[in-house]
Amino acid sequence: MTTEELIRTFPQPIALIACGPLKGPCGGVIDQFPTVIRMNNFQTQGFEGLVGSKLSAWCHTCYRWQEKWSIIPRKLGVPEFTWRPLGYPKNQPYADLWREENNPDLIVAAEFYPPMLIKEFKYHGDPSGGLMSLYLFHHLGMPVWHFGYNSFSDMCHYWGKAISRTNHSQAEGSVITQMSGVFDGEKHAWLDEVGRLHTAPRK
Repeated sequence: MTTEELIRTFPQPIALIACGPLKGPCGGVIDQFPTVIRMNNFQTQGFEGLVGSKLSAWCHTCYRWQEKWSIIPRKLGVPEFTWRPLGYPKNQPYADLWREENNPDLIVAAEFYPPMLIKEFKYHGDPSGGLMSLYLFHHLGMPVWHFGYNSFSDMCHYWGKAISRTNHSQAEGSVITQMSGVFDGEKHAWLDEVGRLHTAPRK
């Protein structure tokens, strides 16, 4: 199975939770999504009110140097996947190394997407894993609602840890708003008085 095939099996609507700060508590809304995908070195314990606790799948960038990434959600028995294919980049193929060192069952992409994003949106920065994950849904025509994508306007995670360095750009925000089928969950998703999830803005 490839990442593309896996994504098409997820019940909709789908929430993709990044690690950036949120504008307010969204845990109740997030946990009502049929599919909740969490990114990279996410945390939920102690942050349930903010980001919920539900976990349907783990998506990450396969960065080998990230401390403890390899053990976070595997114990929970959810699919682990990446937007990366095997063999890229040639000088350090992250997905290949992650499979070798951490999880031979890591689900990988069939195609290499950064050049597609750069060409489609005339984006010349270094795309983050979060941006690439959203682009994957856009490319497949799969609607997705994102939370915690603040385009590095605040250089910290929602649990307060500062991001020490990044090569990514705040310009990612303008790219995300151009992607069809990619919605800001903090603006669009809400619960009614009986707890039913709605994924369009309140009228």
